[in-house]
Amino acid sequence: MLWFACIHDGNPEYNEMYLCALKSAIKNTTLDPYLIYDGSNTAFIMTVKKLGATVIDHVFSLAHTTYFKRQSAGWQRIARGTYLRLDIPLICQNIEFYDTYALYTDVDILFLTNPVPILEPLKPKFFAGCPEIDPENWSYVNAGVLYINMDTMYSTYTKFMKRVTDLLDVPGYDQTALNNFYEDKIERLPLILNHKPYWGLESNICIIHYHGPKPSEIKEYVTSGKGNPYYMNLFSKVSKDIWKKYLSYYTFYQIK
Repeated sequence: MLWFACIHDGNPEYNEMYLCALKSAIKNTTLDPYLIYDGSNTAFIMTVKKLGATVIDHVFSLAHTTYFKRQSAGWQRIARGTYLRLDIPLICQNIEFYDTYALYTDVDILFLTNPVPILEPLKPKFFAGCPEIDPENWSYVNAGVLYINMDTMYSTYTKFMKRVTDLLDVPGYDQTALNNFYEDKIERLPLILNHKPYWGLESNICIIHYHGPKPSEIKEYVTSGKGNPYYMNLFSKVSKDIWKKYLSYYTFYQIK
């Protein structure tokens, strides 16, 4: 099964997080990793290929638009990475990947076990995902882990991208556009495929998603008790020992 992730140059921590995710995929899964990459970091590309992933050079299809170009460097650094996932069905057509289903994840994840046996029986009409913050609130889906039907997503690509253009200035980036356009067509993934640290510890987690606080921010919190004020509410949801446990998962895969 193909696994796609996306990166735009500009934040070294995201490069490191992807390398950790890739190492966990190689160790714990049977996934075939592909990185969609908008950048020119030769050393990073070489490391990714050495670890076993295929790199696809690609710039998001709307990155040339006036709206994108007039935004701040900070906005573009995020947007040119996160919006890349919308082009995955198009990329699959262009390079003649004809698998019906594929897995997409953000780079801030780790695979603890192999998701393929869980995913293969699922046949979403468009895509399946998990809730954003509250695990019981399915009204808005987090796009950090998606199981995608490439055929139907490609068939709606042109119409969807028109909606994306209308929603470029709406908070939430492309995640909001996905929720807005597909609405009641989004199907449910098992929560263990997009488990957030602030949900606590579970015995059967398949994919950890460092949603919100990234590993560097978790490290600051567990070592000093301080951290990004924006995430203090999430930090308070579980004990510091639980945050330490999730940090240990990540540090295990860091390239020394």
